Amino acid sequence: PEGYDTDRDRRWPLLLFLHGAGERGHDLETVRRHGPMKHGSHPEQRPFVIVCPQCPPDAIWSPVLVDELVEKICAEQRIDRSRLYVTGISMGGWGVWDLIGRYPDKYAAALPMASGALPSLAGRIKHIPIRTFSGELDDFVPNDPAHDIVTAIRALGGSAELLIIPGKSHQA
Repeated sequence: PEGYDTDRDRRWPLLLFLHGAGERGHDLETVRRHGPMKHGSHPEQRPFVIVCPQCPPDAIWSPVLVDELVEKICAEQRIDRSRLYVTGISMGGWGVWDLIGRYPDKYAAALPMASGALPSLAGRIKHIPIRTFSGELDDFVPNDPAHDIVTAIRALGGSAELLIIPGKSHQA
C-alpha cells in the first residue's frame, strides 16, 4: 500500500484472497479474474496488504499450507496480526470456511462467496464477523450450504450474514 516503504513503524492489515477452481495452475495472471486484483492494483485506494496465492493444479486449498503462507508473510512483512481478513470465491470460499474453522482465533473477519460449510463448524467460528454472498441463480453451488452455516451460527448467538444477490449466477 501507499506509505508502506516510508512508514517503517506502521503495521498493516492483511487481506488474503483464495481464488476458485478455475484459477488453479501456474499462471498468476489468472488469479486476477476475480476478487481484489480484478480491477488492478491501486495502492492509494487500499491501505492494506493483499495476498493472492495460487492453488496448484488439481488441488484444493489446504488450511495448513495457507496458514504457513500467512505466518511467513506476517514474519517477513509489517502486518498487524489483529487485522487479518480472508475472502474467497467458490473453491476459495470453501477454503475460507476451512481456514477459519481450523484457526478460529486468527482472523478478524471473513467474507466467503459462492460456498458454504457444515453447520457443525458454527460453534468454533460464531465469534468471527462473517458476511457471505451467494448468487440467487447459482446452479453450481446452491445457496443451501451458506444458509445452513449462517443459520447455525446465528442460533448460537453469532452475527453471520448471508446476502443473496438477485439475478446472479455462480460467478455473480
